[in-house]
Amino acid sequence: MKSVLSSAETTEMSGKCVVALATDPNILSLSGKVLPSCDLARRYGLKDVDGRPVQDYFSLGYALSQVSSLRWLASYLPGFLRVPKWIVTLYTSKF
Repeated sequence: MKSVLSSAETTEMSGKCVVALATDPNILSLSGKVLPSCDLARRYGLKDVDGRPVQDYFSLGYALSQVSSLRWLASYLPGFLRVPKWIVTLYTSKF
């Protein structure tokens, strides 16, 4: 748990995301959507206040790094491989 919290984004990152959204002329195209900060950081090229890139929680490598028996495999996967959001929706759905 300590490793997850040490790599978590700062509260200032949320503020950077809000500022980026507020200055986006095409903000209406994002209306009604859930916008994770990792997606907004990728879209607007944001980094956290200490210069770290924001952890992409939809990255397949990140998901594997959280399972101790599969942690070794995570280092071989490129960062652009992501878990499709419809799979996350199915997994987190109540029905």
